[in-house]
Amino acid sequence: MGITRTLAAFASEASAIPDGIVAETKRLVLDTLGCILGGWTTAKGRLAADLAADLGGTPQAAIFGSGLRVSVDHASFANAELANALDGDAGFLNVAHIVPVILPAVLATGEAVGAGGRRILEAAIVGLEIAGRLAMAMTPVGEGHDGPATRYVVGPLCGYGYAALGAAAGAGRLRGLDADRMASALGLAAYYCPVPSVLKWLRTMPFSMVKYAPMGWTAQAGATAALLAAKGYTADTSVLDSEHDFAQCWGSERFETSYLLEGLGSEWESIRWLNYKSEPLCNLYRPHVWLLSTLRRVEHLSPGEIEEVVLRMHAPAGANRPYAGAPPATQEGAHMSAEFGVAVALTNVPPGPRWADLSLLVDPDIRQLMRKVRIEGNPPTTEVMYRPWKGVSIADILKRAPAEVEVKARGQTFRRTTDYAYGDMWAPPEMHFTTPDLIGKFSEMSRAVLPDGRRSEIVHLVLDDFERLQDLEPLVRLLGAAWRPSRMVPNPEGEGVPHA
Repeated sequence: MGITRTLAAFASEASAIPDGIVAETKRLVLDTLGCILGGWTTAKGRLAADLAADLGGTPQAAIFGSGLRVSVDHASFANAELANALDGDAGFLNVAHIVPVILPAVLATGEAVGAGGRRILEAAIVGLEIAGRLAMAMTPVGEGHDGPATRYVVGPLCGYGYAALGAAAGAGRLRGLDADRMASALGLAAYYCPVPSVLKWLRTMPFSMVKYAPMGWTAQAGATAALLAAKGYTADTSVLDSEHDFAQCWGSERFETSYLLEGLGSEWESIRWLNYKSEPLCNLYRPHVWLLSTLRRVEHLSPGEIEEVVLRMHAPAGANRPYAGAPPATQEGAHMSAEFGVAVALTNVPPGPRWADLSLLVDPDIRQLMRKVRIEGNPPTTEVMYRPWKGVSIADILKRAPAEVEVKARGQTFRRTTDYAYGDMWAPPEMHFTTPDLIGKFSEMSRAVLPDGRRSEIVHLVLDDFERLQDLEPLVRLLGAAWRPSRMVPNPEGEGVPHA
């Protein structure tokens, strides 16, 4: 069989998924639900949910946190936009946002077809596996040079549209697609996926609500592809079969198909290379914020003692940033601003929706700390000639996040370095995102929109009872109408984001 049909057969028929993979996927579900609920505190999330409510359709699946049920494609759209709105969603190898596409499409489809918890988890795992393998096959990693050292950087044609194929695979499995119809679902999703827009968005000021990739549109594309395939709609079932097919249509200079097939069904890369975020902040700065928090705790530093904070990184986004030093003008800019992220972290603002509250910019302590933050990138990498890298595992390249922080305080200079970020599940065990970490994050993300007792019930249901659910109705009921419009200030600049 060709690659497309091989992946389709895997999506339809994969079994014997290890218990550890299933358990980690339940944690991922809880993390994503927390991000969805936190997304209600953003203008982007509310507008997307409002549109889905306006469009309506047959009431098949919930917009989580609203009490509303709409068609499965519109629920996929709204929940994906909400999940990614604060940028707190889990990532794949620190470069790929596939989770907020696949889980919303799978959960919406699972609710629509009345699937039980175990089936939904297996569908999510299959979808994540396909999307993660596409990320490794297509992420444009190349060589750059920093003096005598070789660095590995991500190229200009970068995006996450391929996650639509993972969403289609997960949704298609729940709809009982056989291998032939699943191949059509993958082919449809490949034709539906959006263009690679990451760097275009990063270079366009001010940062807009669409963000680096349209998560809602991508999730809706996957869910729709599965719906059409289930009806018998045919598509290109050889779309992934060579480096000249899907990758060329999408504009990618790299498509190493070996990553799609090696170990398929036995090595579950989707969970192996997962990373959780402690803070709603761009992955680029995640290791630095962790180093700063550790340094502050160990050295008992107070914000008033800090004279300067220097963040060092070799990624191209770390140098010559078009938004360098500029205060964020939108909520989307808040989680892309290293200066703002460092300042709110050092002033003990709990990581959660408040990290997108632009009213903090008028706080004199925040503004003073932002002025003390300096980014040192690697300017040569911004001009690098990108070349596909051969001979080294893409995972081995991307799982490293070399970072250094330097803090000047009390007339001394404190330094710390790391090759990983806290929450990287491939890092040393002491850096793994623990279940207490996860519960604390969910609580903070959902605090503004969910009462305490309901938060605890959701945690218990997802982590302990999800596999035994006959359908999603108990979870949907708990999430319920958590959001109340009167508690929100519909300000697109992010001012007045509620917090408890």
